[in-house]
Amino acid sequence: MAVLGLLLPSVNSMARFIGFMVVFGLANLSMLVPSRAYIMDIAPKKKTSEFFGIFEVFYQIGFTAGPVIAGYLVADQLDVGVLNSGLFYFLVSIASALILMRCKETVTLGKSALVSVKDVIQKDRLYFKSLLDYKSLHYAGAAILLATFIIVFVDGVVWTLVPLYTTLGLDAGTVGLILSMFVLPFILFEVPAGVVADRLGKIRVFVFGLLVAGVFLVVFGSSSDSTVLLASAFLATTGLAFARPALDGFLTDISASKERGGIVGVWNVAEDAGYVAGPIVGGLLAEVFGIGVVFVLTGVLLIVSLPVVYLAVKKSGF
Repeated sequence: MAVLGLLLPSVNSMARFIGFMVVFGLANLSMLVPSRAYIMDIAPKKKTSEFFGIFEVFYQIGFTAGPVIAGYLVADQLDVGVLNSGLFYFLVSIASALILMRCKETVTLGKSALVSVKDVIQKDRLYFKSLLDYKSLHYAGAAILLATFIIVFVDGVVWTLVPLYTTLGLDAGTVGLILSMFVLPFILFEVPAGVVADRLGKIRVFVFGLLVAGVFLVVFGSSSDSTVLLASAFLATTGLAFARPALDGFLTDISASKERGGIVGVWNVAEDAGYVAGPIVGGLLAEVFGIGVVFVLTGVLLIVSLPVVYLAVKKSGF
């Protein structure tokens, strides 16, 4: 990521942009998957959702602050702004790496990197062993993949379609405020939601959160009043803020005896699929039925998925 920051000003053609984004995606995955697996390793048994709540809060803070900082840096002059953004990204990446080097490793480092890569290719068959590890989670593992896909699918729909509310008569400032309501509850509530999930039951809190999110997404899609849109966006995201750390903590609990890097890798596939499908499907549906209808449908999707997820978990005996 540090090297990519230095290369950012030279990305001035479509071919370079595509190459840059491919490397960026690989680098991003090489950080996100191990970081989640690391949280699983270090989280105390009775505080798994709380630890993931903390992780998710800082993820959302970065997701919110990044565009603001970049926008400020490029506001006056694009070329200089891109250069400064790349330098800023370089410094942040180096500082993060230095901090992480002080963290205690949770994996026994008995092999060289080359031997480890060889083992992944020859013994683990790239991802085949990880799929078998994940399959051992039975119906609960499938339920987690389904729930993760749907939650991220909703996120993709939100960030694709909410800006289009300017075409329905809302001013850009109001639309920006609505988008902030789809982020703020994650920052405010994910940590206390994780604590609640650890104490009252992760699946119970997850079901509650998803139900709240589904109901208020239906309300959001059924209204054109700016006050209702702001309130329902905030309440829908509050539901998701309760659901996400509960789900993350639950996966941590049931994968305690597994190699978690591979487990997280499979889990991440469902998340990435949601990020791809959300904008595409949401955009196509909006073209046919209208923007509001898509939010109603996503809310219904969340509600309908609840019994499927709940019964799958119970069938697995967790």
